[in-house]
Amino acid sequence: MLMGLIDGQRRFLNMMNQTRTPMIAYYVSIAFHILLSYIFVWKLDYGILGTGIASTLTNSINYIFLLVLSSCIPDIKEAITLPDSRALSGLGEYLKLGIPSTVMLCLEFWVFDLMILMAGYIGVKE
Repeated sequence: MLMGLIDGQRRFLNMMNQTRTPMIAYYVSIAFHILLSYIFVWKLDYGILGTGIASTLTNSINYIFLLVLSSCIPDIKEAITLPDSRALSGLGEYLKLGIPSTVMLCLEFWVFDLMILMAGYIGVKE
């Protein structure tokens, strides 16, 4: 979920010709990731669990830093607001298109998963 938020904010900034902001946020988060990985994996000896914790904290830092940097850019300050009633206008039309296509995509993925499971049950006898 966090990567989706980061990607959405990054794409928004790229569309607004603010490509330097995501780059700065990534550099800062990479520096924190190296430090956090060292702390959680080596110092606290969490192993693979420490890698997951460090990655989650790095992504959180990246997103927060992107939001802070975005709010400091005067050109796009007006575009970054909390949603109001206008954000919900046309939601019904969007859901009429979105729900059936989501169900179709889920069915497509589930068919492939079912095929993989069935192939595993069939197997090859030696």
